[in-house]
Amino acid sequence: MRKISEGHMVLSVTDATGKGVAGLVKEAEAGRDVVVERRNKPVAAVVGVDRLNRIEQLEEDLLDALVVLTRAADDTGERFTFDEVLERFGMTREDLDDPQDRAA
Repeated sequence: MRKISEGHMVLSVTDATGKGVAGLVKEAEAGRDVVVERRNKPVAAVVGVDRLNRIEQLEEDLLDALVVLTRAADDTGERFTFDEVLERFGMTREDLDDPQDRAA
């Protein structure tokens, strides 16, 4: 077993097996990430739920930032009214009133 940085523990698959699921969970609950390696290559990680939630929130925030930056880079400043959008699709506001009328 070797520790690569504060809060991260690296174990071989054999060492992780010896520690058992309960031992790995205990490490994660204590806020220590456990990286499991096979042939000196990371193949899995055990992290606590709080950390997983933070990672997922960061991922969502990064995707939102990407959308904002992409829109800002592509924005021509041109805007359309709702009626103009409907017209581009060959529709009117009346077409939206009763979806059954369009199906017929």
